[in-house]
Amino acid sequence: MSQNALGQLKHLKTARDRWPFPDVTPIPDRKLSILDLISTKLPPISLHSASYMVPAGHSLFSIEDPSDNYLDILSSGIVPPKNIVAELLSKATQQWMDGANSICVPGNIGYLPLWALQVWIDIYIVVLPACNVWQKAIIWLQWEELLPFQEQIHSIFQSLSTLSWSGNILSALPGKTSHSGYIYVSVLGSYQTS
Repeated sequence: MSQNALGQLKHLKTARDRWPFPDVTPIPDRKLSILDLISTKLPPISLHSASYMVPAGHSLFSIEDPSDNYLDILSSGIVPPKNIVAELLSKATQQWMDGANSICVPGNIGYLPLWALQVWIDIYIVVLPACNVWQKAIIWLQWEELLPFQEQIHSIFQSLSTLSWSGNILSALPGKTSHSGYIYVSVLGSYQTS
């Protein structure tokens, strides 16, 4: 193995050891209930690419170490639009191999560890879609047409306060999960009227 390759491997191991992926991130715990998920405050998300600008000459990757308060920045700083996250993801491996230690995105003051990309990807691919589906289900349950069914609606809300938002319903058997929590949404959705 060449000296350059050994140096890159050493850099990768050092970065992983110095800024490990923490136990606490802005990603809601998958064991949270559905009702807890939709009331969880996520970091501000820049959904519209047109309103998010990367200034000319701004480097999204940096050799700077992540800021000491990187968890605070990640929890309250702006989640870049999907196209910026995708651009970062496409370049991350090479940038890491070239010595980058952090990400610096417009709208956030400070430097984030490279693994912040995984948090943003999870927000876009897992958390936001789940929030949207469950919020629509909650809105539907509050329709005026359903007022005669308040006892059943109350029972559904009780279930939503205990079911995991991630779609895994805990089984009576240790370490096992059963059907997806999305069954509730599909059942609810099948009763929708225009």
